[in-house]
Amino acid sequence: MVTRVPIDGDMAAWARKRCHLEIDDAANLLKCDAALLQQIETGAQQPTAGLFRAMAERYMLPEATLLGLAPAEDRPLPKDFRSFEGAPVRLSYQTIKAVRVVQARQEALARLAEIDESIKPPTLPSISLSSDPEVEGAKYRRTFGFDVPTQLATPPQTAFVRWRTMVEQLGVSVYVEPLGDDTSRGVSDNFNGFPAIIIDQREKLHGARLFTLFHELAHHFVGQVGISNLKNANGVERFCNRFAAAFLMPPNAVALVLANAGPGKPAPTIEDLDRAARRLSVTISQMALRMEDLGYAGAGYYKNVKAALGVSKKSGGPEYRYTYLSQYGDHLPRRVLGALDAGLISTVEAARAMNTSPAHFDDIRRTLMERHPEPVDGRGR
Repeated sequence: MVTRVPIDGDMAAWARKRCHLEIDDAANLLKCDAALLQQIETGAQQPTAGLFRAMAERYMLPEATLLGLAPAEDRPLPKDFRSFEGAPVRLSYQTIKAVRVVQARQEALARLAEIDESIKPPTLPSISLSSDPEVEGAKYRRTFGFDVPTQLATPPQTAFVRWRTMVEQLGVSVYVEPLGDDTSRGVSDNFNGFPAIIIDQREKLHGARLFTLFHELAHHFVGQVGISNLKNANGVERFCNRFAAAFLMPPNAVALVLANAGPGKPAPTIEDLDRAARRLSVTISQMALRMEDLGYAGAGYYKNVKAALGVSKKSGGPEYRYTYLSQYGDHLPRRVLGALDAGLISTVEAARAMNTSPAHFDDIRRTLMERHPEPVDGRGR
């Protein structure tokens, strides 16, 4: 006999809609017939136990919540700053999933703070949108000790890891998760004072990830967290783009890597941009846009360079500990393992918070100690 679960139809519809899924999309995700799903949402049919479990998993809800009679209080998704020719862009299921996963991790940090007094929400700098992003980018570059010689001496393949650590030392968790469409590049969010950044896992270019990192950090600094595509669609996105550009490509650094560039001089060739971009750990497109913004190239230069470029997608196969930390960052694992070592949580609780097997704890712990030999304190240092 087939076991069926007495789910409320309105709850089933609410759960689907909170994931921004149409009936056909949800049916495809659940591997069931769209007509059956429609019947479940109207109350004419009840799902099998297997389909019910799939609904709870795919809709990212506890089974108890899905069995309720009224929608539970739900954490809102971050503000969507993306647009296409001024019109809002549809948010994909994969992006929603990434945001919900990270929100759960940050909620775990907030709960951990209730029993571990060394874990505290960070106090991030505050910037007004009326300020000059060029000035602010240069200011925080100096504050972080982000000097040009260090930048030039850091290979692109290690730059993101190095400066991701710098951002996490502020108390910002940085995650790499797959965002499911071509209009989402990064996300900034904040749960009870615990800030987080999500960078698209599908982006393989080191420079693109690095630019997104500081773009999303700027979202936190101006107090406008949300979902970004890094296009100048509105004032907030423009500010964050200019902040990241000023941070990563200040005029003195540009002068060192492009000695012949400047006002009134011939615009750099793509080969020149390529060499300069690799030295600063940014992309050729970012360098081209910076040339235009600084007045070192005429209007349309960036568009022409971008049209001429082809993007290389390469991937490798590093050890699990590096793959794990690449996705989860250092911030969350350090705090969870610190609480575990202090006897504040159990191994099972740590495994749930980190979403990995305890068999990997030692390798992850060892790698974290190599990166951060100093103990964790409430400031994330």
